[in-house]
Amino acid sequence: MAIGRRSSATIRGVIRALTLLLLATLAGCTSHPTPLNIALLGRFDAPNSRAELTRLLVANGHTIVDEVGPGVELVVIGKDPVAAGGEAIVPIGELSGYSYAKQNGIEMVDKANVRDRLALLPVRPVSAAPERVGQ
Repeated sequence: MAIGRRSSATIRGVIRALTLLLLATLAGCTSHPTPLNIALLGRFDAPNSRAELTRLLVANGHTIVDEVGPGVELVVIGKDPVAAGGEAIVPIGELSGYSYAKQNGIEMVDKANVRDRLALLPVRPVSAAPERVGQ
């Protein structure tokens, strides 16, 4: 049975509409998670220093807060910090921010896994010169 011109045009119209709907849906999808309020807890050193991690998180749309408290949605855990006098290392589990996060069900992630958890995009170092093409 042959398809008439009207039927063929209708089918093409439906396919076109479905294609546009699919493209619009895919355009609304993003690989980046919703921006979060993030606290960094503990010591951070190379290659993920506190400054580098902060710059990376902010460049990916997240907000860094100074303390773990209300409004914090994710805590990135570094190494055990050194006590104020520099004589001893304080276990992360003994920090008030860690206790608060645990008691309030705030998600915690190790600094080694934060890039995967947040699907962070790499950020070009500030000191890097732009690449020149053709020279």
